[in-house]
Amino acid sequence: MKGESSEGLSLAYRWLDVAQEATAREVDRNAPRPTVIARTLAIWATSMYDAWAAYDEKAVGSRLGAGLRRPGSERTLANKKKAISYAACHALLYVYPEDKAYLDEQMRAAGYDPAVVSDDPALPEGIGHLAAAAVIAYRRHDGANQHRDEAGGDGTAYGDYTFYRPVNPPDRIIDPDRWQPITFTLDNGTKVTPGFLTPPFPGYTSGHATVSGACAKMLELFTGSDDYGFLERRRHCELTETKGGDLVDLDLPTFSSVAEMAALSRALGGYHIPVDNTVGLKAGRELAVWSWPKYQAYFDGTGVIRDDRDSKSD
Repeated sequence: MKGESSEGLSLAYRWLDVAQEATAREVDRNAPRPTVIARTLAIWATSMYDAWAAYDEKAVGSRLGAGLRRPGSERTLANKKKAISYAACHALLYVYPEDKAYLDEQMRAAGYDPAVVSDDPALPEGIGHLAAAAVIAYRRHDGANQHRDEAGGDGTAYGDYTFYRPVNPPDRIIDPDRWQPITFTLDNGTKVTPGFLTPPFPGYTSGHATVSGACAKMLELFTGSDDYGFLERRRHCELTETKGGDLVDLDLPTFSSVAEMAALSRALGGYHIPVDNTVGLKAGRELAVWSWPKYQAYFDGTGVIRDDRDSKSD
């Protein structure tokens, strides 16, 4: 959260940088797990929103509704920043406990004491903790098996407990319409058969394109315009090679053009054929339009607070 790159950015954006760094550390420890990461970041983002909502005139939180609403005299920028920071930190500590030292450092850099844990709603640090705690309680047994305690699990965090077994064994196809695990040989000669790995084609809808399409459309809906107007200057290949080349400019005029560029990268990288990306972009945009009224309802104060039974049926 320190450094010249964070100057002029909102606190929420700075916490996004922290969340991304913590997520990168999680990937280094356990390899990429897209569905797990989607859940961890959803818990973090929802906790931040719920803490902010307590200081808004109309917005309601996703778990406690208007129950944390603070009076107008307390709706200061300083209180919002502190509440958001404590909510973000508590949420990230829950999903990434291994990164406590890093997260504590980020809190101190922001001017807050990471050791403070308050349940007093009259204090912004209390609002932050209460908001995060409510989200965490709601997601504790959401089926992800973070706590290793789902019946039938093998005792590992996020481990499978569904007793799923593929119809097709690795060495032959029994049903061509069903998924088949594939055996790979590592550099050391060891043979491994990973579970739930997408086989090498026929094609599947690109997840990157779907998420990119949804994010671009959601930003357009929130801001009221597709205009982005950003210019990214980088040395080509700097993210994949030990030494980058010449500086190049990436013109990013609209949110939708950025999404299309992200989708194209999946084809250029050899991960998807173009139709996978076209379908993904379309699906993502449609999902954003469909879900937009649900999100907006929380901002305008009409959002419905889901109970625990809803989480099992949706």
